[in-house]
Amino acid sequence: MSRLLYVLQVYSGDVSDGIEVARLHADICAGTPYQDVDALIVHRRDCPRPREIEELLSSAFKKVMVYRSKRHETGFPAGPNGVWCDMMQHIAAMHRSKDWSYDSVLTTEADAIPLVLDWPQRLLSAWDRAESMVAGCWHPNGEHRVGHINGNALFDPLTVTLDPRLAGCSTRVAWDTYLANVFHQLGWEDIPEIRNLYRARNVEPFVFEHLLRDGCVWLHGVKDSTARDWVRRRLVPSQKKGLSILPQWG
Repeated sequence: MSRLLYVLQVYSGDVSDGIEVARLHADICAGTPYQDVDALIVHRRDCPRPREIEELLSSAFKKVMVYRSKRHETGFPAGPNGVWCDMMQHIAAMHRSKDWSYDSVLTTEADAIPLVLDWPQRLLSAWDRAESMVAGCWHPNGEHRVGHINGNALFDPLTVTLDPRLAGCSTRVAWDTYLANVFHQLGWEDIPEIRNLYRARNVEPFVFEHLLRDGCVWLHGVKDSTARDWVRRRLVPSQKKGLSILPQWG
């Protein structure tokens, strides 16, 4: 089994973006799956099984699994909160039963993408270095007085078993800020490998180049196609010919 589990969470409203993210993974890999990472698609209870996402990811990952959330919450932030809490309980149960044995879980949404080819290895190195329960991009805002780690982050697979407060989520506050006090107490780490451009649009190429030079390998938050387009021009074999680009860092 691979060391890293990549999780893509979707509901009916962002399946189309999820398809584009899955297509980007498939095009980057061009028939040669990523190493050291498996994929888990998690869809909300009222969202049909996203089979196109599943098919596309199957060409980028050696193992692709699908889980339908059992929670009934809808709307924002209750809907994504319920999906994340249920998903993490499922992941913990699979590890306690010894069916899975991942070192770390990368929980993501349909606006999170890699910037480099070897992102699984780079994230695993960051995880080993951090030695924390949560590792990702720290933000100074949120419910917690010292900020929070954005929810597109690396987590210990057994995180939700470590504190009873992680058994449920608020229906009014996003889970990553609502539970920030708990994550802080368990141990978190701000790592340069994961960055967040919160609700960004029309991002210029120099921004991505700057992030790359600073060590970012995984990016979340861009709400239009500008990040995907930049990565496609940089990493997809059929679109790199004749293009002057930064080194691919592996």
